[in-house]
Amino acid sequence: MKSRASSMCKPMLVLVFALILNQNSYCQTDLGDSFRYHRSFSISSDLTLSDITTLLPITSGRFVISDQLQNRLLMIDTDGKLVKDMNPEACFPGFQLQPIQFQSLQNGDLYLVNSGYSGFRFKADGSCIGLPDDTFRTPDFISPTRYDGFVSQFKRPNDIQFVHMDDRGRTKSILFSQNYKHKNIDFRMMFGGHTLTANNLFFVMPSSTSLYRYDGINVSEFAFRHRDAPSVQRDISSPMNLPELQAVFVEKAMTVGVHTLDEGAILQVISIPTDQPTVRYALVVWDEDGNLLSSNSRTHQRVLAAQDGKLYTLQPGKSERDPDFTIHIYSWVTSKK
Repeated sequence: MKSRASSMCKPMLVLVFALILNQNSYCQTDLGDSFRYHRSFSISSDLTLSDITTLLPITSGRFVISDQLQNRLLMIDTDGKLVKDMNPEACFPGFQLQPIQFQSLQNGDLYLVNSGYSGFRFKADGSCIGLPDDTFRTPDFISPTRYDGFVSQFKRPNDIQFVHMDDRGRTKSILFSQNYKHKNIDFRMMFGGHTLTANNLFFVMPSSTSLYRYDGINVSEFAFRHRDAPSVQRDISSPMNLPELQAVFVEKAMTVGVHTLDEGAILQVISIPTDQPTVRYALVVWDEDGNLLSSNSRTHQRVLAAQDGKLYTLQPGKSERDPDFTIHIYSWVTSKK
């Protein structure tokens, strides 16, 4: 594949002029050969966000973002302006919003995974539907199916369990369970979740740079090894306290996200240790048979989402005087979109 990593930066004079017009402008380039810079938009500091934890592209070009530090859930437009504050407390008094994850189901409903044994359902415009079924228990992660409902992922004492639920959060069937070694790890903080395609479920395990595929019968491992993603040298199978665990994961590479980037393309996001305060990420793309499509893209921007051939990353404010967050959008160059 020929390199498409041509810079999006203009000549210096033009760039200086652009910066005068827009203090939030960023000089962006492609990410390696595989992700071509598309566009950016800033989220105004008027929203006073502490962080953007998750981002979900939805219909009509809008996005839902969450700020877990402030327990906020917002719908914004493509210019970063507020469309709706989606706090369920407004229509369901007493609901304690603590967002973990947000997904759009095939029927158009928006589904909130909330901390504790709760969740919430919204219509596509962000208006309230209500609580899930009374039997609903909060999973660690969910992915919508292409037909009905979603697959939930639960951490148990000795394994991870995957469960098919309907649109109301009621259990339809137990799919499978996968044993894991490191029982003391908090998956919500250090686990990359799973994603679904038409035929397979792809998931990741803690303390690993591997990607796993469940095809309805068997589990297969796609092992990615790279010179800047070394294997861990310390044994973390014995009980450790949280600060010790955090220190270990700073020192090693691990998978922190998995997304269905496009039809037949699975994006694996691997955090890479550096000697800098910021984290570096490797973007690895597989096909559904375990063939490596791309592995040369690197970024310091946090990946928030990937779908329909687009990659969405977060650029925090450059300084205390510039607290805005900027979302960068990239197109996968082999995408048909």
